[in-house]
Amino acid sequence: ICAGLAESIKHALIDSEDRNIKDGDYVLSIIGGSANLKKYKFNKKKGEIHLLSESTISFKPIIILPGDDFAINGKVVGVIKRG
Repeated sequence: ICAGLAESIKHALIDSEDRNIKDGDYVLSIIGGSANLKKYKFNKKKGEIHLLSESTISFKPIIILPGDDFAINGKVVGVIKRG
């Protein structure tokens, strides 16, 4: 998986049973009812989860705080790229 992830993917393969997420893993997250594919980073110092976009468009990280409407539905284990 590389920069421009969303623009180049046709399908993402998700392991919905793998909840052992580590820094640098790509995850399928649900935030406020919306699905996202993002790179996972845990900020130990602040106790926050940061979800990073690797799009060709610059997006700010999504910062998840305790109590936020958030879930990880699995780890991205593969992708099928467009043509």
